[in-house]
Amino acid sequence: MTVGESLQVLLIEDSEDDALLAIRALKSSHLRLDWQRVQTVESFCALLKDQTWDVIIADYHLPGFDAPAALEMVQKSDLDIPFIVISGAIGEAAAVEMMKAGAHDYFMKDNLTRLAEAIRREVRDAKVRQEHRDAEVILKQQQAAIEAVIDGIAIVKAGTYLYLNHAYLELFGYEDSTELVGKSWHSLYIAEDVKRLENEIFPLLAQEQSWRGEAIAIRKDGSTFAQEISLTLTEDGTIVSVCRDITQRKQTEQQLKQLNADLLFSNQELGQFAYVASHDLQEPLRKIRSFAELLSERYQDQLDDVADRYISYITNGAIRLQGLIDDLLSYSRVSQAEFNVQETNLEVLLQQVTSDLETLIETRGVIISMDPLPTVLANPIQIQQLFQNLLSNAIKYCQAEVPKIHIGITQAHGTWTIAIKDNGIGIDPQFSERIFVIFQRLHNRNTYTGTGIGLAICKKIIERHGGQIWVDSQEGQGSTFFFSLPSSCDI
Repeated sequence: MTVGESLQVLLIEDSEDDALLAIRALKSSHLRLDWQRVQTVESFCALLKDQTWDVIIADYHLPGFDAPAALEMVQKSDLDIPFIVISGAIGEAAAVEMMKAGAHDYFMKDNLTRLAEAIRREVRDAKVRQEHRDAEVILKQQQAAIEAVIDGIAIVKAGTYLYLNHAYLELFGYEDSTELVGKSWHSLYIAEDVKRLENEIFPLLAQEQSWRGEAIAIRKDGSTFAQEISLTLTEDGTIVSVCRDITQRKQTEQQLKQLNADLLFSNQELGQFAYVASHDLQEPLRKIRSFAELLSERYQDQLDDVADRYISYITNGAIRLQGLIDDLLSYSRVSQAEFNVQETNLEVLLQQVTSDLETLIETRGVIISMDPLPTVLANPIQIQQLFQNLLSNAIKYCQAEVPKIHIGITQAHGTWTIAIKDNGIGIDPQFSERIFVIFQRLHNRNTYTGTGIGLAICKKIIERHGGQIWVDSQEGQGSTFFFSLPSSCDI
């Protein structure tokens, strides 16, 4: 009982005077009481069901109702309430029988001096019993939860197993915990990891109280498997081990590593092939173009219109193929070139790009505005190429009388995002990803020149810098091309 807390007393007594006698004995010992008196089975059952009681004081014998019957009812209800018998003339044999039946104490009505002390003791003991029951319930719940966990859990002390859940046994191929409880954990791990755990991990565990890592475990049948382990050290030196089989994950990681290596090799071979193929195609293409031009010059007006048209087709085809090869070389060089990053002032870079495009800008009367741009860690040659491609496209695909381009920038989460907004013809959103694919064109060659490789080069440049590129556009409403660059040097 806490200080100031009232004691809930249920008194079974047919005599009001005897009831008051017991209550006075308790109050004289400075106990605060909330009490009720009952005389019948019906009223006792109702109060026992509807209210919580700290103690029951029962007269041994009432007309039609007695203490043994009341005690039996309390026990059948599974209530742990201190039950104390008082009587005016209980015999010693009857008192002993009551104690055997489960009563906690008994007193004669003419000697209630120790009644308060007995009640304090029994209430305190009942509280302890309840705490023990609550702890047992929690312990059972925790044990049920541990058994339900799919990870293996073991408790080890002084190098031997104290407890293992079912998942732990299954993990190692054992059927019953008795096969491992009381035995050393050494037999379940390869010798190399046993040595590593004892010499390296356990000293670290003593300092940090927790550790997570991997080890090679041994099943009951002698087979081994990769295991992820989490160790926690408790205050009394007990180690709680949580582990799982990561064999499948290891195999997947190895397969992914091999696939990445194969992909890298394949990309390198593909890039080398594109470069060599493009380079080797230059010479025969130059011959085709040269002889087509010679035919055109030598036999001009000597052949019919059909022959002139055929020669024109050959010449124009060679010129277009020459452009494709040049662009393919440019595309392959993005990956083949050595990737050196350095501090790059984007404003200075844009000034160089606008200077290179000066004739085109003046001819079209282009208005270019920009926010203050930062210095970033990047490959200046490739970023210059990126800006040149994007600005050239913004001018080329603009039918407005005055092309307008604005370069804006934002920073968030360690990333710079540059936006190049134009008032051009725009792009149907359904093609917003297709335009970054090599050789993908949205317009007829007679309307807009080009091979459809510029944006593919931009995408490769940005991805090589660890960023992304995308477009936000509506047909007829201009486009905004975005690309991101890390603001740190982790490229």
